[in-house]
Amino acid sequence: MKVPKSVAALIEAFEALPGIGPKTAARLTYYLLHAPDALSQKLSDSTRDLKTKTKICSICQNITEIDPCEICEDETRDQSTICVVEDPLDVWAIGYGWNGWPQGNVRRRKLILFKSQFLQSYSVIEANFFR
Repeated sequence: MKVPKSVAALIEAFEALPGIGPKTAARLTYYLLHAPDALSQKLSDSTRDLKTKTKICSICQNITEIDPCEICEDETRDQSTICVVEDPLDVWAIGYGWNGWPQGNVRRRKLILFKSQFLQSYSVIEANFFR
């Protein structure tokens, strides 16, 4: 059976994502083929917005829609303590959680993203400089 070009192209696009193999890519594609048009439109709009509206904060290197980001703009944060993380997802994992709400005392610290080949693990490094 020959697969239509548009179906094959979307399967190939999904396969390019990390953690998505051929079977999952095909499942996602065929799901979207039969899903309501509103879902496909939302996915398309969200992907476009991700690429056109997001930028990197000039201070902490976090992903944001404004520069500097909301975290760097927050004057209530402790300026004498920073929390250094490797990946933007770590900011949400330790500071805000997936629901967007602040968690624990990390909320009070300045955050700096440190993207480096020298960090071999994905663990979070907390640095209490200037204490």
